[in-house]
Amino acid sequence: MTNRPRLLTGATALVLSAVSLAGGCTTPPQQQRPSPQGVSVQPALAVYRCGDEGDLRIENGGSSVRVSFGDADPVELAAAPPGQRSRYGADGYALVLEDREALWMKAGKVPLTCRR
Repeated sequence: MTNRPRLLTGATALVLSAVSLAGGCTTPPQQQRPSPQGVSVQPALAVYRCGDEGDLRIENGGSSVRVSFGDADPVELAAAPPGQRSRYGADGYALVLEDREALWMKAGKVPLTCRR
């Protein structure tokens, strides 16, 4: 009977080792890359709903965006000022992106707040 407790202790150690190894083999959950403070990360392609006015489609290239709204021809807007990734503009047009919102401005029209 003296061998039985030793065998049980060895089996317990083996099971605990296997459980410990299995626990170390799990994949940790993916974490989002932190963005620089004050900078929101926008997807490469997003559609924003502008209430009853329609949809705003934004293709984000980083230093510029291509914006389509309704039936109008797409407009290419450059980052304004250069180097940032939330404000874009060109003659008569401006776009401000923040989290899940887009503020779309066109000269002579009421600015639209759109959400994705």
